[in-house]
Amino acid sequence: MKKNLWIIIAVVVCFLGFLMGYSTPSFIEAGMIGGGPNKVKAGAELDKGTKDYYKDLLKEE
Repeated sequence: MKKNLWIIIAVVVCFLGFLMGYSTPSFIEAGMIGGGPNKVKAGAELDKGTKDYYKDLLKEE
C-alpha cells in the first residue's frame, strides 16, 4: 500500500509540474508574472480610429 501511494504521488507531482511549466511562459508573456515597471495597465485607452472601428461593428448595414 505504501509503495502504491508513493507512485500515485509521484505521478500527480510530475503531471502538475508539467502543467505549471507549460503555463508559466504564457503568464510571463501576458505580464502576470515578472511584469516589472513596464506593465500594461488594465483598461488602456484606444485611439479614436480603433473606437470607431469597434463601434461600427455593432451597426447593421
